[in-house]
Amino acid sequence: MTKELNLFNEIIIDEMGSDFATFFVRDRKYMILRNGNILFRYSNDLRYKKKAKLFDPKDNYSIKYLTLSIFGTTLYFHRLKYFIFNGEIKSGMVIDHIDGNKKNNDIGNLRQKSQKENIKSSMMRGVKQGKAFYSGSLSKKDVHNICKLIMNGVKNGELSKKYNLDPSRFSRIRNNRIYRDISCKYW
Repeated sequence: MTKELNLFNEIIIDEMGSDFATFFVRDRKYMILRNGNILFRYSNDLRYKKKAKLFDPKDNYSIKYLTLSIFGTTLYFHRLKYFIFNGEIKSGMVIDHIDGNKKNNDIGNLRQKSQKENIKSSMMRGVKQGKAFYSGSLSKKDVHNICKLIMNGVKNGELSKKYNLDPSRFSRIRNNRIYRDISCKYW
């Protein structure tokens, strides 16, 4: 975050339009759109612009954020976008995707929260790849079946696909953090 903060301190806003903003980092000019995942980098003579490359991680269970590199500093696209359109990101704060879809970087979908608030709202939403699922979606029968599958060596990823839930949910069942009244009967 220190490299990010140093780079953010070098950003100079050039123009703020209704659906875009242009800004400079050192001697490079960029344009970012309010909606979508598009960032343009202008040529050195400012005569044309081209789409900047955003790195999109492969699908797996890990958190998926679009990233980009500016002067060798890797930035999360949503944090850069929030900073450009809303200003300072306070120390210790994170940028939350309101709908839980980490690829939906429309400015209206981003808000600043504490890490604690973000974790709490994510757990309440039960976010997985932009699809919401809720803690009440497992019946007692489901939890019993999940416990049996866990005892038979089924991995969290396989359970995630079967029940369309975040793998961490099964880890919490496995470690008696949730549904203790049921899971403690199995181990």
